[in-house]
Amino acid sequence: MEIDEQTLKELCYGYDYDYSVWKAMTEETIEEHNRWDIQLSRVFCHVPTMKYFNISWYRPATEYQETELSPHYCEVTPVTQTVTVYKDVKQAKG
Repeated sequence: MEIDEQTLKELCYGYDYDYSVWKAMTEETIEEHNRWDIQLSRVFCHVPTMKYFNISWYRPATEYQETELSPHYCEVTPVTQTVTVYKDVKQAKG
């Protein structure tokens, strides 16, 4: 499935996209950060096909920077993972 450039821009900017067709599955995640720009990503579900896409794009690091949005995407699939966390022994008992 191909995602057209206009739809990619709408999804990256987070507004004006068709909520009945696209559903955000994750929050925006910072993938990389440097002096000039920030690379972000977010997973969306294309509701009619139930396909998932990881969409990545760039945002300026400051309001004075200019950068290309340069959106790109790849199809992904949900995978369940178990995460182990460690708590203070005193908190765990009580």
